[in-house]
Amino acid sequence: MFPHNLLFVVFIGLLLASFLDTQANAQLNPASISLDLRKTWCRSQISACDELCSSVTSSNDCAVETLAYNCECTNYPTPSLASYSGTVPTLVCFQLSENCKESSGGSISKINQCQLQFGVHCGTQFPVDFMPPATTTS
Repeated sequence: MFPHNLLFVVFIGLLLASFLDTQANAQLNPASISLDLRKTWCRSQISACDELCSSVTSSNDCAVETLAYNCECTNYPTPSLASYSGTVPTLVCFQLSENCKESSGGSISKINQCQLQFGVHCGTQFPVDFMPPATTTS
């Protein structure tokens, strides 16, 4: 019976790896997003970075054309932006989820698959709730 359990574990591992690879490699063409929305996303990204870095950044910018962004806190390591709402990674994640749902043809199982592939991985923490690490003086 042991070989069957091992095969099952290997199968689940391969399935999970495939799922994570699909989610990680999904990309959004910035040109598919309206210029006004990209401007809004960039403003939101800059604001979130400012909040997450307690207004002390060594870089904080966002390119409207490409949605490429930089966010570097000066006083402590920059938190994972993908965990926070209003950041480009999270906004792109939600857009990919919506695009997936729109292409599902209304199939409930495909919509649920989209939610599992993207939606549950999109950042939901609020930047304003971020607690910077305590600094120590010596």
